[in-house]
Amino acid sequence: MSLEKVTTLMQRYGHDTVCSQALEPGLSYWFSEDDEACVAYAAVGSAWVAAGGPICALDNREEVMRDFAKAAQNVGKRPRFFATEDICEGFSSVLIGEQAEWEPKCWQKTLKGKASLREQLRRARAKGVSVRAASASEVCDAKGALHQQVRTMVRDWQQSRQMAPMQFLVTLDLFQNEAHKRYFVAERAGNVIGLLVAAPIPARNGWFFENLLRAHDASNGTTELLFDCAIRAAADEGIELVSFGLAPLAGDVSAWLATIRDHSRWLYDFEGLRAFKAKLVPQRWQHIYLSFPKREKGVVATIDSLTAFAGGSWVGFGLRTLAHAHATVVWWFALLLVPWTVLLSQGAVEHWFPNASIRAAWIGFDMLLFFGLVNLALGFEKSKAQLLSLLAACDAGLGITQLVLFNRFTLTTMSEWFLAMVAIAAPVGASVILGLSAKMRDKLYLPSTQTSKALA
Repeated sequence: MSLEKVTTLMQRYGHDTVCSQALEPGLSYWFSEDDEACVAYAAVGSAWVAAGGPICALDNREEVMRDFAKAAQNVGKRPRFFATEDICEGFSSVLIGEQAEWEPKCWQKTLKGKASLREQLRRARAKGVSVRAASASEVCDAKGALHQQVRTMVRDWQQSRQMAPMQFLVTLDLFQNEAHKRYFVAERAGNVIGLLVAAPIPARNGWFFENLLRAHDASNGTTELLFDCAIRAAADEGIELVSFGLAPLAGDVSAWLATIRDHSRWLYDFEGLRAFKAKLVPQRWQHIYLSFPKREKGVVATIDSLTAFAGGSWVGFGLRTLAHAHATVVWWFALLLVPWTVLLSQGAVEHWFPNASIRAAWIGFDMLLFFGLVNLALGFEKSKAQLLSLLAACDAGLGITQLVLFNRFTLTTMSEWFLAMVAIAAPVGASVILGLSAKMRDKLYLPSTQTSKALA
């Protein structure tokens, strides 16, 4: 029933680019007393982080924001509105990026004036890439061949990312609420190599290009060809606006957000994302804000919002990201074993080991782990990761046994106890990360059930 109410309000009042994402799984809903307004939000810790602004009549937005903020504060929660498109009175607003927008009717003129874009389209076509509109039933039929190919392509795309999949407004929700979406599929030699999913912006007669995915071996120009086909379809249907969504940290953001953007390129290429959207020559860039009650700190509001994207737990997201970036992490595990094994070989036997044979066994065991990790880094396989996770757990167990039976009587200084704790903590961490890597290797991060709930 809640989703039906949200859908009705979205179709009537959906103005923000992200309005259709109110239907995605994992969100809760707050409704006004007259049921003429709704806020979709993620409850994380002590905050309620709204997905965009309220879904309501435009002239009631500020009043609804105040009512939602009051409802949150009444239960001890901090209200935040992530990805609002206007500065609202009574709220502080921090610029968090920009979103590119196009007028579909102008696309042909844009192409005529951009030779590099035309060349990308030509290259994709020359490689045998074709793009077509696909029906929702064809894409979402779990038994259909196209659906299975899309799932395979999505798994491929996810495994190429540096970070573990995030949640909140970037949850990859392809197959739910399909009646409200449009699908465009890129194919080469009968295989799916790209997908663009468009969602409605009803109150502005617009489309939001919500997802644009491509296989790692997709031909150059595939994404441009997908965009070209979708925006031409929008123009043919009289759509007046196309948005490609937020380019986070783009534009004249605050100094500390710019610092994050400039020093986190190894994890997420913020500038690369904006540059890709810019080369498609949007008609305008719209500022996007994080809004929160006055007298609160923007840093806290930003952390609350990022916690929503991390799924509510920074620790859990960090572990998933380490496991997701398994190749780099496994190399680090292997390389760090080298100085550690050298250190073992130099330690006094009578102080660190019951006898020389046990020290030799430890050195041999660590060398075995080293070569196993190198082999895993060169070619990741689930069974290898599981075996090495088990060996690392055995390493930790044996280390604890030696600490209890022998080292607790020989270690006397803080530095010695620190080394002993490292000897236990390192294999425990390696075992956890390798186990998660094996578990995540073939997992497909796509919602399978609708888990939203409502707060009356």
